[in-house]
Amino acid sequence: MWQTPALAITGQAFLLTLSFTADVPLGGRIAAAVLGGFVAIMSLQLMAKHQFLRDVDAYELERLEGELHLPAITHRGWAKNDAGEHMLIKPRRTWWTGASSYLLWRAGLWVFLGVNVLAVAIELFPEIETAIEQWIALLPWQ
Repeated sequence: MWQTPALAITGQAFLLTLSFTADVPLGGRIAAAVLGGFVAIMSLQLMAKHQFLRDVDAYELERLEGELHLPAITHRGWAKNDAGEHMLIKPRRTWWTGASSYLLWRAGLWVFLGVNVLAVAIELFPEIETAIEQWIALLPWQ
């Protein structure tokens, strides 16, 4: 599980280098920054999803320990009841942990593909970069 965020951080380092390098054209810096944002969001959601699934497994393990009268090998959290015994707390699913990591990562990779295709197109047809720069100049925050 942890190799995905580690690789994402490596990619972030590269993208941030591009984003803050003056020699890189404005469009490239913007694209690198946007892609870096997508990588961060995808990594955060994947990590939240793994945390949620770990909590679900711990909850089920503790439930089985109780049903089968097994010695406790797991405890969910530090919550205790009035008798000082650990309480069984069911993990709460949110929209963030319930979202499909598979679909989010696929969408992010399609964005990467689109930006790479655009980068190739700009190299082959320089007028595309001129058109993009003209469009950016029309944006209200310019």
